[in-house]
Amino acid sequence: MGTLYNQRDKQATALFQMGNNVMKHAEDLGKRRQDLQSQLSLTPTAQATAELTTHYLDMVSSQMSDLLQMTAGKQQRDAQQQSVANEDDKAKAAAAKSFVDQQTAERAAYGF
Repeated sequence: MGTLYNQRDKQATALFQMGNNVMKHAEDLGKRRQDLQSQLSLTPTAQATAELTTHYLDMVSSQMSDLLQMTAGKQQRDAQQQSVANEDDKAKAAAAKSFVDQQTAERAAYGF
């Protein structure tokens, strides 16, 4: 149970850390973009180009957010499958140990 808890805790921590890293990066880029825009005095054509570029960047960041959500979902599903597999392995090991113990007891009863 402790192993299962630790495994889930590590995976949850990794997911949250990845989300925090992405959010921090997006925040840093937003600040950088804001700083750059405040330093520019643009012509109308350049301003339109900058706004269009900003819209494209917003679309890309939205797509990256969707990708992050899909990746997090896959990691969560994989973690759940691994947890189930670990529990199955433990159950099989316990059953095998029980069988071996039973055989040992039967051999001892027959004097082998």
